[in-house]
Amino acid sequence: MVMAARTILPNLKRLVLVGNPFEGAVYYPQFANEIPEFSKEFEITDLMGLTVREIRQHVAALPLDSAVFYFGINTDQERTYSSAVEALPFIAEATSQPIIGDAETEIGAGVIGGFVLSPDQIGRDAGRLTMKILNGEDPSNIAVTTGNTLKPMFDWRQLQRWNISENRLPEKSEIRFRPPGMWDQYHLQILAAFAALVVQTVLISWLVYEHRRRSLAEIQSRNSMAELTYMNRRETAGELSASIAHEVNQPLSGITLRASAALRWLAAETPDIHKARAALTQIVEAGHRASDIVTSIRAMFRKDSTEMAEIDITAFSAESDSRGQ
Repeated sequence: MVMAARTILPNLKRLVLVGNPFEGAVYYPQFANEIPEFSKEFEITDLMGLTVREIRQHVAALPLDSAVFYFGINTDQERTYSSAVEALPFIAEATSQPIIGDAETEIGAGVIGGFVLSPDQIGRDAGRLTMKILNGEDPSNIAVTTGNTLKPMFDWRQLQRWNISENRLPEKSEIRFRPPGMWDQYHLQILAAFAALVVQTVLISWLVYEHRRRSLAEIQSRNSMAELTYMNRRETAGELSASIAHEVNQPLSGITLRASAALRWLAAETPDIHKARAALTQIVEAGHRASDIVTSIRAMFRKDSTEMAEIDITAFSAESDSRGQ
């Protein structure tokens, strides 16, 4: 108990003893023999045997270098308690300094903690010894050993109350009543959120990859379309040039032929004015036709609306035959 008090209160100078008198107690009589030895190092304040009400008054204004040692109160002059722990909360409520205990059952009732006896460990040790005897082992052959029943245990709420850091506690100390952390309370939700985040990250990465892949595909498609369009334009330009040359060459050829005929008819000894006039008339018509061809081509490139007109196919065929002849 002194070791635990020194751990949490490095400037410890005063020990305040609270509980039923050591005399007549089953567990604590040997403690009375240790008090003179500790009194050489610490100032001892003996409140053993006082009522809970009187103890509350004494521990309400203790110096900062004090620690309260609780040894259990089963009864006092005013009241009988069902257990040694029942009176502890009343004292813990009034004390101005931490209370050191020596039993696991006191953790949570008001003590800050200490090297406490564990009933569970005591029961397990006793059970193992009992099983050895029940299995036929001679009790005289069972070696006497020191049980591992003491372990450092502290109340997290009392540590917070007295503003004591966990770093000052002994190694492997067990902390009771610590609020569960975020992971302890919501580990399933945290795992689900993490899994959702991973899935979301994977989906976003995949979408970014797909978007980039589609963008590259669209760029390649546009480049291919541009190349095809250019090639189509070249092909169309070639075909259109041949068609224009064919369409224009016909009236030009007719103009040349009829102009030559008209010159021959005029250069004869007896000029044939009638035939020359007919040839010149055909030259004028051929010129008009060439002009119409050029006009229609220009209209096509300007995206002008096409003018619809009636054509006498019979007359057009007869004219084409005569021109061919």
